[in-house]
Amino acid sequence: MATHYGINTTGRVYSITGGASGIGLRKEVKEINQDTEVYLEDVDVGDNAQVQDWVQRIIKTSGALHGSANVAGIPQKAYTGGRPAILIESDQEWERILRVNLDGVKYCTRAQVEAMLSMDKGSHPAIVNVTSRWHSRTMLAPMPTKSAKPHASISPRPLPTTSARSTLTPMTKVFFGDIPEGKFEETMEAYGLPPTPLQPEDVARVIVWLLSENSLDVNGNGLPVGGSEP
Repeated sequence: MATHYGINTTGRVYSITGGASGIGLRKEVKEINQDTEVYLEDVDVGDNAQVQDWVQRIIKTSGALHGSANVAGIPQKAYTGGRPAILIESDQEWERILRVNLDGVKYCTRAQVEAMLSMDKGSHPAIVNVTSRWHSRTMLAPMPTKSAKPHASISPRPLPTTSARSTLTPMTKVFFGDIPEGKFEETMEAYGLPPTPLQPEDVARVIVWLLSENSLDVNGNGLPVGGSEP
């Protein structure tokens, strides 16, 4: 079983979006060190005012923000019938996805950078954003829009991103719809995806490492998680 050898998050403060129902970040951080503060609240990341208020409350309560993982995202609904999603999806649905997957990243990153710039240089704050291994393909709306996450112009540390292959989260289940029992591998292969998906903890371990001071020399890079085509 993978271990967290050498990672120390004692006294550090983290904020996580999308961690409650998807990537199991709170569990991973707490397994490293019980003395880590983790803010994992139900925030509408597409609402700039909510995001600003959330980050400001973290600073007011804890006095610092050492790391942020922006993981929140929503998928397109499962589509069948052979027609491209762009011909089926309504403008309202498209805007709903962009509001979270694109605007939400901008609002979160902006508020986090502003908070981190006022911290001591030796505090080594970090922001990690999550995209998809398929982000270079024009297959799904969340994937190309979420790939914009690492492109912030300023950051205490240039923004790294984790780029994961298909991961078994509630988002996955929404996109693929109700998969009959025993048909999961067959369904994944039909979409050209690995038959065995990653578990949330597989991605969470990488994110925690990027948030930690162990990854100080990893900046502005996309770190792939899980096997895929070269």
